[in-house]
Amino acid sequence: GNWPFEVLALQIKVFKPDVVVASDAFMFDGRFFRSLPWKPPLIIGWAGEYIPDNLDWRGYDIILSNFSDSRRQALNLGALETEFFYPGFVEWLAGDSRKEILHDVVFVGQWSALHEKRNKFLQTLAREATKPGGFSLGLYLMGDRRRMPEEVLACCHPPCFGLAMHKALQGGKIAVNAGILPEAGNMRLFETTGSGVFLLTGREEGLENYFQPGVEVETYSDAEEAVEKIYYYLEHDKERDAIAQRGQERCWRDHSIAAQVEKLDNIIKRHVTDRVVPDLSRSADKFTRLRAQDDLSDVLAVAQKCRFGRWQVAYRGLTIFCHDLLSFYMAAKDIFIYGIYTFKSKSSEPIVIDGGSHIGLFSLMVKQLYPKARITAFEPDPESLGLLRKNIEINGFYDIEVIAAGLFDRDGEMAFTSDHSDGSSIFVGEGGAGSIKVTGLRPYLQNGVDFLKLNIEGAELEVLKDSADLLPKINEMVIEYHGFPEVGQRLHTILSILDRAGFRYLLHDFDKLTNPQTKPPFSLNERSRFFLLIYGIRLFKPKQPGEFGTENDSFAVRPVSRQFGFDRGTPVDRYYIDVFMRANDSFIHGHVLEIADKNYTSKFGKNIDSITVLGVTPGKGITLVGNLASGVNISQEKYDCILLTQTLQMIYDFGSALKHAYKALKPGGSILLTASGISQISRYDMERWGEYWRFTNKSMETLIGTLRPEADFAVQTYGNVAVAKAFLDGLAFEDLPAGVADFHDPDYQLLVTARITKPDGARRTSVSGGGERSGMVLIYHRVAEDVLDRNLLTVSPANFEAHLQILKRDFPVLPLVEMLKAVQSGSLMPGSIALTFDDGYVDNLVKALPLLEKYGIPATVFVTSGMLGSRKEFWWDALERLFLRADGLLPDRIVFCDNAGNEKGWPTVTLAERLQAHDEIAAFLRNSPVSEIDVFIDKLYDWAGGGVPPRPLHRVLDEQQLRALSASPLIEIGAHTVSHSRLSVLSEAEQFQEILRSKESLERILEKPIRVFSYPYGGQGDFTEGTKDLVKKAGFEFGIANIQKDLGLTFDGFAVPRRLVRNWDKEVFIGWLTGNARDRDRIELNSRRQKQEELLNPRNSC
Repeated sequence: GNWPFEVLALQIKVFKPDVVVASDAFMFDGRFFRSLPWKPPLIIGWAGEYIPDNLDWRGYDIILSNFSDSRRQALNLGALETEFFYPGFVEWLAGDSRKEILHDVVFVGQWSALHEKRNKFLQTLAREATKPGGFSLGLYLMGDRRRMPEEVLACCHPPCFGLAMHKALQGGKIAVNAGILPEAGNMRLFETTGSGVFLLTGREEGLENYFQPGVEVETYSDAEEAVEKIYYYLEHDKERDAIAQRGQERCWRDHSIAAQVEKLDNIIKRHVTDRVVPDLSRSADKFTRLRAQDDLSDVLAVAQKCRFGRWQVAYRGLTIFCHDLLSFYMAAKDIFIYGIYTFKSKSSEPIVIDGGSHIGLFSLMVKQLYPKARITAFEPDPESLGLLRKNIEINGFYDIEVIAAGLFDRDGEMAFTSDHSDGSSIFVGEGGAGSIKVTGLRPYLQNGVDFLKLNIEGAELEVLKDSADLLPKINEMVIEYHGFPEVGQRLHTILSILDRAGFRYLLHDFDKLTNPQTKPPFSLNERSRFFLLIYGIRLFKPKQPGEFGTENDSFAVRPVSRQFGFDRGTPVDRYYIDVFMRANDSFIHGHVLEIADKNYTSKFGKNIDSITVLGVTPGKGITLVGNLASGVNISQEKYDCILLTQTLQMIYDFGSALKHAYKALKPGGSILLTASGISQISRYDMERWGEYWRFTNKSMETLIGTLRPEADFAVQTYGNVAVAKAFLDGLAFEDLPAGVADFHDPDYQLLVTARITKPDGARRTSVSGGGERSGMVLIYHRVAEDVLDRNLLTVSPANFEAHLQILKRDFPVLPLVEMLKAVQSGSLMPGSIALTFDDGYVDNLVKALPLLEKYGIPATVFVTSGMLGSRKEFWWDALERLFLRADGLLPDRIVFCDNAGNEKGWPTVTLAERLQAHDEIAAFLRNSPVSEIDVFIDKLYDWAGGGVPPRPLHRVLDEQQLRALSASPLIEIGAHTVSHSRLSVLSEAEQFQEILRSKESLERILEKPIRVFSYPYGGQGDFTEGTKDLVKKAGFEFGIANIQKDLGLTFDGFAVPRRLVRNWDKEVFIGWLTGNARDRDRIELNSRRQKQEELLNPRNSC
């Protein structure tokens, strides 16, 4: 029945809670909350993996989820905002540590048509389990058993929920997780690890944010690999139990219910700031409510004391929500008091565009003036978007169309920096703090617009240029011009566009509070920032072709400009190139090669897999150095599209250049080519590599006709006499009257273009090596011969040289910082590698450096500053030496008493016993401060007969050796703390001392800046978000982790992932470099197995 709804409605009515959290937002959707006579101030819902499309979440203030797809879907379903959150694990659910084992492998979940991939996975496990000698499998499945295969039914148990589900999970040696999304984060991760059960989970995106694969959980990529790992871990109890224990420790530490409740509390506090200005509260719902005076003076007074919060302002008959009260005041005074956007319309239903709506003040004002106005509001910032929708809803203006995108000159996504106020922009910030959707204005102008408002933080020129021919469809407009140094001087170009479109315009500079830069006494420099309002009203006819020209300048012997129009706006040939590219953008996909930069691929490409930027010589942004004319370094049949813009005229042997480009195309791929027809000489190009040719449509067709196999092609020319004269005079496209550039006269070919497509059936002349990888940072520690090497930190000199030979031959190898900055700028050469060394062993100087110099390969060495010149070995080397040497002198039993008085003992008679003791003690020490570790190691040395000097192969660099290493131009030194403590076990003050002192010490010794920092151990649990902030605070440019993954297209600059390299021979190293995740896991697993066997069956000692 309806009793749950009736009960909750009654509770809300009686208790009037500040916050309602609905753990079942499917059952209690937005319709329920909108039906309430009294609405709680903050309504929060929780969503997991799968969200049906038919839900209505209008009425929810926040939807919580740890899945990005679910958060995006929540916004589409009407939720105002979303937050990253997931429920935690309740420790008491783990129960007694003595669990009753019922199965080797267990799975708890659902069998349904929605989970087809999971169903096939479970079927494969069941087939293996039902084979003779297979493992025992318990499948606790909810679903229609009539649809389950026979082998699944043979392993099937009744579905279980609540405590019974936890008991079922705890009844397996291995619990399997199979989520239905490609993103990690379902609750089974925490329910399993929290119970202390070994978890085998899919290798899903973002898993490392929760658990460290191979250390705290184990992963698989498909059912076959899962079966392989099941058998392995069933045979290796100690490895399985150790991973389960570490997984439980991580879950209880980072994913407990206590930790998550604290996070939920912080989320609620961010959204309910009712006690910031308590005397202004106007109702019992605890929002900070302000009833603003008409002149807004009371709002300004509050904003100057407390700017940010969760505000609800009553003003001129409107209810307005905002987070930034000062920003609200500045905008509201201009819009409502000064009327900067007020307009008079002949129609009672004006068509209005609100570009850069922010929280919607302009749209609300228009709706008060013209209730039937048809408004389209554009806003890309998710935070502002939520407030915009809330303001529209609470004021009842449901017919305002909201577009969740920013305005630009194309559709797509762009990097974006949010200031959490009204100044977010695509232009501010290095690389952007995120990305937003952008869209063009053109489709919204087709049917005419009564009033256009643009406040789009510096993107106004791009939008106006893209829509220039449609601007005459606008009656009236106000544009906020942003005089920002990062976008350059654009005012003259904007005014020229408006002039050609028939607008008369005037400029206004706001009041002194908003815009002090424009008030006398004037002061202007290259960093100045200011704003102007451009008001335009269309009073004139757009300028037509034939009106071009200026007084008596027809016979001038000097051009207006020699800069091709760059100094005035858009060069005319560039305008035509854009027209050509836009018409052929469907060919720009897959693997694309572009010359000199990637501008056109970025602007017009669709479904891009990789971008290669070709240059004759190395340079900024160049990812491939090669020569089209000679064919040097130009791979065959590699690219889906090649963009040759304004290139052929610069190559003397242009025929060979085009043939080599054609050979580089995959069958079915296309070249998009542009070449000069009528143009001045480019003095820049002439003096560097030469400018040799001009083309016509006939010469281009003849040239393309020489290609084999015969190409499908289309040649098109652009230009007319007026445009040619303007271009030769150095005028810009913006200087041309509207429509002039769109008339094409074949006798005046300013630009010649061609689309050349290689037939699909063309015979392949080479075999592609497969997809190109993103960048990868490799981590080494030592280059030496070490037969013990329990921790797999050592690579032999012979194998290290083999690694360098492969890298030199097949991969671009870059210095670490250069590579990371190339990723951030989008200019990284695909497949790039950077080498790093951790800790600062002396063999980095005496063994590694000579080989690095032999092959010219750069590396970054992270040094533990407090160990420089130490007479001790690193603690893990000392532990290995004491326990695993054949002549170890330890007593027959080691007993350790921890700080709580608990005793733990290990027998050490046999090598197997010493190996087990070593591994368990090492795992314990890793989580201890170095001061405690040193005491323990010293005690072990006392038991073994006293301390001994470090072995030559295990020494750490001294200061003199460090200077010698740093003197190589191939080496950069980075910091690795003072003592190699696990930072996450230290207080923030202790962490900062470790981080900052290591930087200062190394800079003192080397007399050069230390730019990069590497976290000791470097796994997910070895540093925190707070640690990353401390690394930034200390002045480092990057923080380097030991998270096993490639860089990808984007990465966290203070948790840079790396991949560990083991002592692999040439063949294994090649397989690891070129293999997939499953291949790499198998190679790593084999390395561990092989080392275990070597240590238990030693052939010699050290």
